[in-house]
Amino acid sequence: MSADIGNETKRSDRSSRTEGLIKNTDGSVDLYFGTKAPAGKEANWIQTNEGQSFFVCLRLYGPEQAYFDQSFPMHKIEQSK
Repeated sequence: MSADIGNETKRSDRSSRTEGLIKNTDGSVDLYFGTKAPAGKEANWIQTNEGQSFFVCLRLYGPEQAYFDQSFPMHKIEQSK
C-alpha cells in the first residue's frame, strides 16, 4: 500500500539514486522546493503546494566523522527567486 502524495508529481523526495539527478562538479546536489520547477532543474525539484507548509528530512546512511564533528558542508535552505 502506498501513500498518496498530495501534489501533481505524486512524489515528495529525491535521492542519490534518482535517475537524471543533476550533480555539481564537486559531487554535491542542489535541491529546489517550490510550486514550479526552475527551468532545466526539474530532476532536482520537489513540488510544494501553494499555501501549505512542508518540512525537510535528511537521511544519511553510515555517516562518517565529518558529519558528527560538523565539518560536513551542510548548507542552510535559501530562498531564491
